[in-house]
Amino acid sequence: MNWKYVRHLAATCLASVGFFVAAAQVQEVPYDEMRLLRLLQNREYAAVTTYLMPFYERDSTNQDVLAQLAYSHRLSNNLPESISFYERLLGLDSTDVRVLSSLGDLSVRRLNYRLAEDYYRRIVDLDPDHVHAHISLSAILMRKGARDAAYAHLAHAFAQQPTNMDLAADWVRMCMDRQEYERADSLLRVVLPMDPDNGRLLYARAETSSHLERHAEVVETCERIIALGAQDVLILRQYAKGLFALKEYSRCLEQYEEVIAMDGNLNELDFYYMAMSAKAMKSYDVALDYMDKALEAAISPNAGFYYGRKADLYRLANQPSNAIATYQKSLGFSVIPIHYYEMALIFDRDLSNPQQAKRYFNLFVRQELAEEDEAYAKYARRRIRELP
Repeated sequence: MNWKYVRHLAATCLASVGFFVAAAQVQEVPYDEMRLLRLLQNREYAAVTTYLMPFYERDSTNQDVLAQLAYSHRLSNNLPESISFYERLLGLDSTDVRVLSSLGDLSVRRLNYRLAEDYYRRIVDLDPDHVHAHISLSAILMRKGARDAAYAHLAHAFAQQPTNMDLAADWVRMCMDRQEYERADSLLRVVLPMDPDNGRLLYARAETSSHLERHAEVVETCERIIALGAQDVLILRQYAKGLFALKEYSRCLEQYEEVIAMDGNLNELDFYYMAMSAKAMKSYDVALDYMDKALEAAISPNAGFYYGRKADLYRLANQPSNAIATYQKSLGFSVIPIHYYEMALIFDRDLSNPQQAKRYFNLFVRQELAEEDEAYAKYARRRIRELP
């Protein structure tokens, strides 16, 4: 259970009850404080809203009343109604940062990023050091591809809260995305001692150390993550690569086999490391098997199809020789019968080579053809009879 969230919820519930009670007393209406607290604690937010509505006048300009109505509708996920109350509050005070923040957050939930960005920028204009606004702007700008601006906002937020480990992890991740591994490493050396068992920071350290080729540090960090029980396929693959670099081939294979047991996907480089580990252990048959898997992973199953389509483009560009060469290359990946037919047509019509045309028409009709290929097969058989 996330106790931090539970504590936050409890505090929010108590604060909410206080506001609601105060508003009810202003209205001089009988009020069941314990019932409201019970509903909030049980997260029956729709019931909270239903209970509160009779106590308030909807045309009220009381900001406490409007704020609690906005909040209760927000808790019950009635976002349009919540937004309407927040907008009324904003009409009463256009500089209320809390209202602007709520409207920004609700806009993000509705994927209205353009409106959310406007709210957060208004907050930053009012409060240049508002951490949540900078974090939110960073995320929105990353979506837009404005990486430098996103980085600047996140850096500013971290400068305000240097002990916020979630924020530190996000900034490290952004540094790595920008391939600023030395900067990420420097930051980790400052923040990780503050929270040495933070899995997010340890993940970042493992990846950063790998890029910086600090293989012993990769292994040590992955072992700390595993000790926390936080390992996954990505960490085990990172661990295996570190072990390979340290020439601990048996342990490397053990980790990769564990990844396979977890139904994790391996790429061509993983299979290469496995093949070379088996080779170092003189298990040559095993090494050959893994090398075959590396080759299989390296070649797209669609490669033959893609080369065929490239050959089609050469034909359209009136480059028949290049088209032939590219069709032939496609056959090295997979046999697609229609490619034989296309080559036969090029030799027959464009290159005036009847012998090669006849050869490829014959190869085409010998394939196992689909029903839609029969019309082509009929023409191919006729041309076989006609060509010398």
